[in-house]
Amino acid sequence: MSKEILRIGVLGASGFVGRAVAERLRADAEVVALAAPRLAPMPIDPQGPAPVVNSDQVDEWARRFAELDVVINAAGDPNASSMNEDALLAANAVMPLIVYEACAQARVRRFIHISSAVVQGDRATLDASRDWRPFSLYSISKVAGEKWLLQVAHEPTQLVIYRPPSVHAPGRGVTVKVARLAAGPARSVAGVGDRPTPQALLENVADAVRFLAVTDDTPPEIVHHPWEGLTTAELMRSLGGRNPRQLPEAACSFVSGSARLTERLIPRLAPYRRRLEMMWFGQGVEPSWLSSAGWEPAQSGVEAWSALATSPHGSRR
Repeated sequence: MSKEILRIGVLGASGFVGRAVAERLRADAEVVALAAPRLAPMPIDPQGPAPVVNSDQVDEWARRFAELDVVINAAGDPNASSMNEDALLAANAVMPLIVYEACAQARVRRFIHISSAVVQGDRATLDASRDWRPFSLYSISKVAGEKWLLQVAHEPTQLVIYRPPSVHAPGRGVTVKVARLAAGPARSVAGVGDRPTPQALLENVADAVRFLAVTDDTPPEIVHHPWEGLTTAELMRSLGGRNPRQLPEAACSFVSGSARLTERLIPRLAPYRRRLEMMWFGQGVEPSWLSSAGWEPAQSGVEAWSALATSPHGSRR
């Protein structure tokens, strides 16, 4: 790690992930909290090439990024169930382009874009490849954000796209929902529940971003979060305090396949189908560059997840 005190800008520092990232960075760097550019919804083809961004906006943000060493984008529209494609694309794909171009103009060394493992959809294993498999409007917007950034990346600003999986913390909506499900009669897994599930604790995601920001090594353009060791059954037990029901894998596959057919007519069902598949089948995770570079999670083990569920802000007390 460099001994130089870095000046790091965090866009979205008041948000769920951005706040944790900014707090974690303060021990290693001078943190500049920034509100991200606000863009109106815009009709744009997510399959097309990177759009030309507004030069006035780029100039404005370049001035704000002057003398920053690293800029982290922790902003965007996090609503995975949203059906407003124009708003999603503006926040999750066009806005990062403006920020990146402003970084390059201001000669920022490194730009870290916090994306999501959702860009790989139901791929058998998550990795750092460009094998994108979007399944919802939200995941389409996140894929467009990655593709367009990769298309425009150039010197002097190094691009790093970081893909965390589902992020959990006490009181977070998705965590509370999963914990309630895990404690209720619908808790279940496919088979014995020994498949890996890509979930991450907020502390670990924040620390992974810190590592990417301050490391003297050169990360690859895409870095995925490593597996934190939980299986599908362990997730249910940790958050719900009860063993999940073990369902026949064939039956789970049939329900999943039927849901896929239904969502062709009702697209808004796709995010819910995917959540059901994750509960039952989990998803593999390939080894990550973070692990090979020496990063280790700050919190790990089933105990950390059980503590999350039984915390004052959790759902099992």
